[in-house]
Amino acid sequence: MNFTDINPYIRFFWTRKVGEDYSEMLLAYDFRLFYCVSGAFIIETKDSSFEITKNTFAVIPPATPYLLRYHPQYGDNHLFCIFNFDMNSRRSDHKMTIRPQPERLFKKELIISADTPPETERTAVFEGDHSTLDMIKEIERLFADRPRFYREESGAILKRILTRALRKVTENTTSEPREIGEIMAFIRSHYREPISNISIANQFKYHPNHLNRMFKAHIGTSLHNYIIRYRIKIAKELLIGTDCRVEEIARMSGFESPSYFSKYFKAETGRTPSEFRKD
Repeated sequence: MNFTDINPYIRFFWTRKVGEDYSEMLLAYDFRLFYCVSGAFIIETKDSSFEITKNTFAVIPPATPYLLRYHPQYGDNHLFCIFNFDMNSRRSDHKMTIRPQPERLFKKELIISADTPPETERTAVFEGDHSTLDMIKEIERLFADRPRFYREESGAILKRILTRALRKVTENTTSEPREIGEIMAFIRSHYREPISNISIANQFKYHPNHLNRMFKAHIGTSLHNYIIRYRIKIAKELLIGTDCRVEEIARMSGFESPSYFSKYFKAETGRTPSEFRKD
């Protein structure tokens, strides 16, 4: 199916505070969406690891093994919302979700609906915008009050959330949006590592110069600047949400040294990390 054809049907919604980490990988029978309200957590699949921070969410397709772990740097300050849903309403007759199961117990024949656009064939991580949390709270209210047509209304809101998030990933693109989205997802998953234009180009089998031109044409900034800005975004959240030392935050954000961290942080924000934290 094409992304333009999605018509989400939310089967289950709940808000969860910090709990125990999953002990083994699970597989779901419908789509799962994890939205981070506060704190941070890590979702691991068999071939990737994704850090989900505030106002970021992961969409996991059915039958995809995943493991959820809480980020230890945030203590018990974790709050996230969980959706179980289909990308269309063809199985709206199936109103109850089936609890995710470990791989050894998973039964493929019970998958409710596996219809998915190419953008969500694999686990995908998206950033919300300023109104995402408000829309999720509206879905929470609808599921709490259950007025007439609440599933239809909540599904329309979820479509808006997904559409805005995908637009943000592919903003200003005219071609090759999927490759750009995959590169951005790779950066979000590996920003702590010493990634560079060359290593990313090797990962995606592009010449570094071509990759940088392509990235700048579609995103409006160089690949190097995007990596720096994403690391600074993570650093800001850690400066506000933790009491870690600046040196630790530099390492956790992927900067090779505290001095480089301070240099880029001040160039981007006009303040040193310590000044930013005090404000």
